[in-house]
Amino acid sequence: MTHNTPRPTLFTPSYLGDLERLLLMRRTLRRFLASPCRHIVAVPEADMRAFRSAMGTDDCELIAQQSLVDSRYFPHAAYRLITGIAPNQAWRLSRWAGRPGWIIQQIAKLGAAALCEPSAPMIVVDSDLFFVRPFGLDDIAPLGRRVLVREEPDSESGKHREHIAGARRLLGLPPGGTEHHYMAYPAIMYPDWVAALLKHIESVHGQPWQEVLRGTETFSEYSLYGIFVEEVLAPPELMRRDQPFNLILWDQTSFTDFFRDPRSALERNPERICVVAQSNLGIPTRTYHRAVEELLQRP
Repeated sequence: MTHNTPRPTLFTPSYLGDLERLLLMRRTLRRFLASPCRHIVAVPEADMRAFRSAMGTDDCELIAQQSLVDSRYFPHAAYRLITGIAPNQAWRLSRWAGRPGWIIQQIAKLGAAALCEPSAPMIVVDSDLFFVRPFGLDDIAPLGRRVLVREEPDSESGKHREHIAGARRLLGLPPGGTEHHYMAYPAIMYPDWVAALLKHIESVHGQPWQEVLRGTETFSEYSLYGIFVEEVLAPPELMRRDQPFNLILWDQTSFTDFFRDPRSALERNPERICVVAQSNLGIPTRTYHRAVEELLQRP
């Protein structure tokens, strides 16, 4: 890679509850990524000290989510105080409750694009992801091509219809098909296209994009990006990929099945470079840490 070649950036939003997952993900990344690259990790300001202490000499860039996300997304100090002292009274200050952490992380992903080289891919690697085999960044986002992962799942539960329909409404588009989604990991986003997406949202709604999304009950950053790229930008050079790079453990059954024999599961899916053990399952990292460590030791 020459000096003038745009450099990809890895980006991870995280928080204290996912610290152990983040440390494990970073360990697998160092083991399997062929060429180290810039990696930005954004966490709430209050969690910065814990992350710095736990990560030690890790060379990723640690920044506060508050540098990317409007302060109104975060709970007001008075709300946090009342929640701690009299949680049954917190509803009285609900207007100052901010937005949930998973919404804040979506805003951080969109905002982080401004920190990256405009024409190089920003590759989002969430904390609950871990890598399982060697790969290069060109395996995810080939040099000179722009990739969009677009899945058409068979199961109804995997279609994310409301997110797709909601993205079209936010983008000012007419209704359309909802048989597909863009939730694949690692996610690939191109910063100049993200900038165009945010400008489009502001043009449609006449408000700053963070204000528009703050008033939206539920949305998906990947659906917004995917629909915008395909139906607004419609770039002729786009390379669509219909298979994700990951396996996903989305419930207790899939989690148990995978870790019963992870080697066999990976042999059946040789094209998958990572696994997502969804953090919302509430399964502690320690329950599968040893199994992942064994995967790290394999040839």
